[in-house]
Amino acid sequence: MAKAVDKIRSYIERETLKGNLPPGARLPSYSELQSHFGYSYATVQNAMHRLQSEKTVDIINGKGCYVATPKTLKLAFYIQSSTLDFATLQELFARHLDPSLRVEIKLHETQRYGIKPPDNETHAIMVDAVFNSPYAIPGLTSFEFFNGFHKQLSEFNIPEMNIDTAFYFPFYAGCTQFGINLDLLEPSGYSPDDLTGDFSWWNDFLEQYDKKSTGIAPAGMYCDQQYPWWFSYFQPLLANLLINERKSPEAIYHAPLFDTAGGSRLLDIIASLRGNTVNSSFKSNNAIFELGACTWIATQHRTRRDFQVKNFLIKPYQFNGRKICLVGTNCLQTFMHHNLDNDERNRIWEVLKTLTSKLFQLDFCNLTGMLSVRKDVAPDEYVWNDRPDFAAFIPRQTDIVISNNLFPPYTVATLAALIEQYIYYGADKSAILRQLDKKVVFNVQPSAN
Repeated sequence: MAKAVDKIRSYIERETLKGNLPPGARLPSYSELQSHFGYSYATVQNAMHRLQSEKTVDIINGKGCYVATPKTLKLAFYIQSSTLDFATLQELFARHLDPSLRVEIKLHETQRYGIKPPDNETHAIMVDAVFNSPYAIPGLTSFEFFNGFHKQLSEFNIPEMNIDTAFYFPFYAGCTQFGINLDLLEPSGYSPDDLTGDFSWWNDFLEQYDKKSTGIAPAGMYCDQQYPWWFSYFQPLLANLLINERKSPEAIYHAPLFDTAGGSRLLDIIASLRGNTVNSSFKSNNAIFELGACTWIATQHRTRRDFQVKNFLIKPYQFNGRKICLVGTNCLQTFMHHNLDNDERNRIWEVLKTLTSKLFQLDFCNLTGMLSVRKDVAPDEYVWNDRPDFAAFIPRQTDIVISNNLFPPYTVATLAALIEQYIYYGADKSAILRQLDKKVVFNVQPSAN
């Protein structure tokens, strides 16, 4: 029996590779197979039923046996449409994905809650998310033992993180730097060269700004009490202040972070922005600085209708001539329905490999202004890297690279709540600074810089 199954299976696979029996093609009858292989009718019949259970063949009563046609897998893909408009992203999928995978992708806007788990209709779900931000959906899949996983991962260039990349598969990255609206800066009498990394100029600048009474916000970021993770926007500034204060790239990883001159200055800067509103944004031409200008600005200053700044400069946070690059890596979390077989699960894995192939990554990153997670993408391959200041977004080997996912989400929310106590409710500043340090939990470990 086993021998008959093996021989008939090999015959089907061989003829399929030759193109003689493509998926859906009708197979010879049991009598013809009996004559060809020299087995009894019952042996052929049992072998075909075994191959049907393996999903090698489809048996249709009254019509015959056919080379199995893989079912079309329905994949729900969650991503923010502001990252890339859905029509363009759908075109990218169509251009790069192998049609023989028979995977149909439907795009959805990212949402934190309310994503339905995979089922018989939606066979798998992929969610574009930051590291260590788990979704409460059954079916989270580890790819560690899928063919080629470790080779694929070795081709990526991501900061060291205490995260299992088998569950959080790297997708793309963004770097955060300091943005300056040159037209709004000019009336203050300051030039970009005056804006040193220690921010010792901030208070004097605010005095000049107040005297002008322009109605323009000093910076687009602010303490948003309606949003629990707003503090993540200020992490680049915190890293910059600490590294420049302590004269060490490792300063961001060692306590105290907040009960320091840099930490105290950070709170003063955040407090000075408390009057900002959501309308006082850098992209709307209502703020002089963007303390966390992300890589996407390199393309979206041209493509977004709501980006109204005409003349801006990206100035890198730096220490001793080395850029301080806060790199945030987005990942794909994949959830599969429990009834998918190995072949179907491997087809989803092939989709994931395609999305992190060099060709797809270049197309995706050149459209979004983001950074590829791949090591083999050179700076001059980014079409958006067409201005000298945009090079600030591309980390070099000699730069100080820090994960923007420095703290887990619950730590970011806790830090934000404590800072709000100081800014809005009159809590003692010294006590808050000490308490902030007690709440620090790291996602990452320092790398050699």
